[in-house]
Amino acid sequence: MKGTLMESPGDYQTTESDFDVFCRECTAWADKLNLRNWYIDYQHNDDDPDCRAFCQTSPQNRMARITLTQSWDIAPHPNAIKQTAFHEIVEILLAMMMTFAMTPATHSDDIVASERHSIIRTLESAFFEPLT
Repeated sequence: MKGTLMESPGDYQTTESDFDVFCRECTAWADKLNLRNWYIDYQHNDDDPDCRAFCQTSPQNRMARITLTQSWDIAPHPNAIKQTAFHEIVEILLAMMMTFAMTPATHSDDIVASERHSIIRTLESAFFEPLT
C-alpha cells in the first residue's frame, strides 16, 4: 500500500477544501476509467506520512479506500491535487492486474511495484505537466 510518495517530510497542509477537490477529481477519473463497479471510500488523515495520498484495495470485493494525507512536501495547489487523485484512481485500475501478477510464478515485489509505477507515471505524463 503505497501511493504518491513524498520526497521529504511535509511542510504544507491540505485543507478540507483540498479534500473536496480531491474527492471530486477521484470520482471524475473513476467515471472516465469505468470504475463505477468499485465502492470507493475517501479519507483525509496522516496515516502514512511518507505519501501525499495512498490507496488500499480489495479487488475481489471491488472495494478501495483512498486517503489524502494532511501533510505534504509541496504546496497542495489544484494541479497537484488533481494529479494525485489520478494516481490513486489508476492504482484501483491496476489492482486486479496486481493480484494476478502476485501469483507464485511471477512473485517479485520490487519488479511488480516498479512496473506498476512505470505504467502510472506514463499515464501521468500523458495527462499532466510535471509538478514543481
